[in-house]
Amino acid sequence: MEAFKREHPICYFCATRPTTTEDHMPGRQFFIGRVGPEGFAFPCCEPCNGLTRQIEQAVALIMRLGDHTERPIPAEELERLALGVRNNAPQLMPTIDTSARAVRKFFRENGLSPAPGASYKDTPILNLPGAYREAFALFSRKLICALHYKGVGSPVPLDSYIGVTWRHSVSGGADQMFETLRRTLGLERLGQRRNTDIGDQFSYRFDFNVEHGLFAAGALFGRSFLIFGAVTPRLLSESPITWHMHREDVATGA
Repeated sequence: MEAFKREHPICYFCATRPTTTEDHMPGRQFFIGRVGPEGFAFPCCEPCNGLTRQIEQAVALIMRLGDHTERPIPAEELERLALGVRNNAPQLMPTIDTSARAVRKFFRENGLSPAPGASYKDTPILNLPGAYREAFALFSRKLICALHYKGVGSPVPLDSYIGVTWRHSVSGGADQMFETLRRTLGLERLGQRRNTDIGDQFSYRFDFNVEHGLFAAGALFGRSFLIFGAVTPRLLSESPITWHMHREDVATGA
């Protein structure tokens, strides 16, 4: 840890306080067996590390419940996550709706159909609480800061603006959004570990325009959520996403 702090003396998120700890982004709770990819431990101060601790637990639960791969997720891991969210951030606890009417409406709005042989009643949907949107946005902005540090080698400047958006992988427009990222951003990078295959649980792309200081990245969590974010030194007048000054997030963690 001392060597890590000497190599990375300043927090990757606030860019002002000294490094005192490591921040795993995305955290271990996002991965089966808590085995995440190597190279995603970032230099961090205590306030910034704690800024999204409870939020990340809730986001991890939502993502893992919403993963549509055939990959089995140990029940004890989901139970542990659910208990943590219920105790630490109950306002972010999702609920399950099994009513055929609600499921039919969701499938119709997203152009989906139940699996062969399954009825709407057999296909529950996840209801997200109203507070999840800002929690998800803050997590996404922190993830973009981590990918910026990993790709560019420096923290996001405090006066920069970060914009984020996300899609569930089975929702309308998600495939098109990922294909756009595939064409416009850099080569796909899979988060992996030596001697351990974690599959496609996490992959990302990014690109950086040095001349204009523009950074863009997309991250895909299995077949759960696709997150896209961008960093710009000035507000863009026409943009489909909402911009947030990075300094405002850092002040929250001070």
